[in-house]
Amino acid sequence: CMNYPELEKSRKFKRAKKKSRILHKNMVEGEMAHFDFQDADTEEFFRKGLQDMYEDWDAARLTNALMQYGSYLIYREEFSNRDAAMLRRLFSARPPVRILYISEISHGAFRTAFDGQGECPSLRKIHFDRIDCEGQDLGIDRCEVLKNVHSLDLGSVNVGRGFAQEVASYIRQNESLEELWLHVSCSPDQDIGPIIESLKVNTTLREFGLNNLGYVAQIAFGTQKASAKLSADVLMGFAEMLASNSTLQLVDVRDSFPIERDMVSSLLAQEEHAGVFKRICIEWPEQLLPELTELIRNEACCPKLHVIVSSFVDERVLREFLDAVVAFNGLLELHIFPNHGQQSPFERKHNVVAQRIASLLRRTTTLREISCYMHADQRHLIAILHALKRNTSVTKFVIDAVALTGELMKSLSELLAVNKTLVYVCILYSIGSLPREVEDVLQALRTNYTLTTLDFGIYSDHYPQVHEINVLLQRNVLLKNRAAQFVTTGADINDEEGVDALRKVQASSCLVEEVQELTGKTSELALQEIRAALARSPM
Repeated sequence: CMNYPELEKSRKFKRAKKKSRILHKNMVEGEMAHFDFQDADTEEFFRKGLQDMYEDWDAARLTNALMQYGSYLIYREEFSNRDAAMLRRLFSARPPVRILYISEISHGAFRTAFDGQGECPSLRKIHFDRIDCEGQDLGIDRCEVLKNVHSLDLGSVNVGRGFAQEVASYIRQNESLEELWLHVSCSPDQDIGPIIESLKVNTTLREFGLNNLGYVAQIAFGTQKASAKLSADVLMGFAEMLASNSTLQLVDVRDSFPIERDMVSSLLAQEEHAGVFKRICIEWPEQLLPELTELIRNEACCPKLHVIVSSFVDERVLREFLDAVVAFNGLLELHIFPNHGQQSPFERKHNVVAQRIASLLRRTTTLREISCYMHADQRHLIAILHALKRNTSVTKFVIDAVALTGELMKSLSELLAVNKTLVYVCILYSIGSLPREVEDVLQALRTNYTLTTLDFGIYSDHYPQVHEINVLLQRNVLLKNRAAQFVTTGADINDEEGVDALRKVQASSCLVEEVQELTGKTSELALQEIRAALARSPM
């Protein structure tokens, strides 16, 4: 059943890809001579970091891009002490390192890579998925190499007692930091006061996020004990900080501490905290829907909404909230989650949510992401998919359908045949199987070049059609990567493959993000680069 042309192309592509990796290495070796690596091991380590972002790039273009913009290095395997020693050498080598992503690193390897290392002026962004602090301090406030970083994403488990103090010290010392995201496994009595105090006087940060990993860290990373949420009083601390800090545009503290009605009411009653909920992103419980509704009506809430509701929510309150959401012109994201501790059948309320979502999608020009895990009946779900056909703003969409019917899949195929904005679609189900109409989805995907993710959940993985879908999605990812390479390396009109890729994915938000990552430019400048490349290219 998997004999259509795309699959055969896929097999040929995989064989060619294996060959191209060898050619790529041979081609790049000559170019690598221009760089000042200290030894062959460090050079090989550098090449390894390039694989995700620059695989199959032409050697000359790769060299020019690395020298012009700096390198984006990704290391997905656990970082060893040997890796750390080679990374240390890269910080003072050419080409310059601009972005660094490290999946897992131990406390010892972190210290090997960063302790005593001098400044790295080119380093702008660094992301750690997980640092096992082993109960010790990291010393990030003493890391000269992090001094010029604009964006730091720090995932840490088993943090030491001085973690908050050193983060606070780092915030005070860094004069270029614009984004800071902390994903921390911390105890309920962890004192994050020093961090809040340092934010009061900071004038560079635009975004700050705090995520308490809690039980996730215990299950996924084997931390010694699970951690509860921080105290609800922390919300007051952040509110007071925002009253004195006018630079921070977003403080994302979802799931870090419980949100209590008395605390929210107290803040809303104080004039100096009147605008706090416009800049702070929290997870709103249904008990606070009336307060949130009023904030939305006054356009005084965060444009990224996360709401939890149960089957016991008052239907009138729910309708008023959703009507306010539909009328909110500045909404960027909407995420609605059920309260799993309070579930019972309430299809009518689910349908109320679905009706309003369809209305929102028909009128919004600002919404970028929407997810709703409250399953409605098929008629209302199809209405949502129909509304998405003409929507040109939403790029990511998630819904819980319970079952995938033939009619629903037919509607999905019609959506994918005309929508060139969506890059991520997830329709979850838990009952039944994939209907034969999935073939219609495959047919639509053959001429849809912007969608890069289509997920039906874990129950669909064993179906052969899902593999066929993934082949087409991978084709789209490769087209996006090729178009980004074309844009960032001069947009040579004789590059027919690059011109074709850009023509097919020109409307993709993923293309803008890829150009941003490769060049370090803002989304506005990246979009200008894409438009300029389109203007020069024969279409």
